[in-house]
Amino acid sequence: MTNKRTLSIVLILTILLAVILPILLRDKNETPNQTLNIIVTIISTCASLLTLIIAILLFNKFGIETPLLEKNTSIVFEFIEELKKIRLFVNGKNYGLMLQLHNSSHTSFEEYYGERLIFSIEYLEGLKKIFKISESPFMPKTIHLKVDQLKFYILTMDIKDEDLDKYATVRVQGQSLIDVKFGRFNRKDMTLLEFLNIIDDIKTEIVNWINKHSNYPVDLNL
Repeated sequence: MTNKRTLSIVLILTILLAVILPILLRDKNETPNQTLNIIVTIISTCASLLTLIIAILLFNKFGIETPLLEKNTSIVFEFIEELKKIRLFVNGKNYGLMLQLHNSSHTSFEEYYGERLIFSIEYLEGLKKIFKISESPFMPKTIHLKVDQLKFYILTMDIKDEDLDKYATVRVQGQSLIDVKFGRFNRKDMTLLEFLNIIDDIKTEIVNWINKHSNYPVDLNL
């Protein structure tokens, strides 16, 4: 819509200038027919130039850019659909929270933002589908980098038994509760707020990418 409006404004301004300038700059000895011929010539030249510009734009549209963007869009939408299926459970000493990865507005969790988290050793397995989609060569890199922050590469189970109550555990819905082991995310303590920020960054990056590549306002159930 924006491109069409811009093109229309440029076309109108060009026609107005093509009509007004020859009249304003006409020589005293120039006849009305000569002025009219100049106007027609300018408009004709501008029309030819405009046709060339449109042809170039259409060439880009139906060249490699369009199928590539379609691939990008398809993989992003597939990722969104898979993201909406995931539920994480955070269990503390006297509370339990359910996190939806597609919904980062967990304002009711504010009192727990400072809670330190430990993650199930099966956490990565529970998120393997979104990680696999994210690894697609057609996934926009900006989104992939945000999703990559959900991964741990080292899970250290170096917390003493007497200190376990100081942490909240994170596991994926549907995974076994029997003999589950938990560890620290990449050898570091991660708070609930930090984890929620990672989730929020993913959602924000998805919306920004869609906004950038769409002429329509984004109204997704995210």
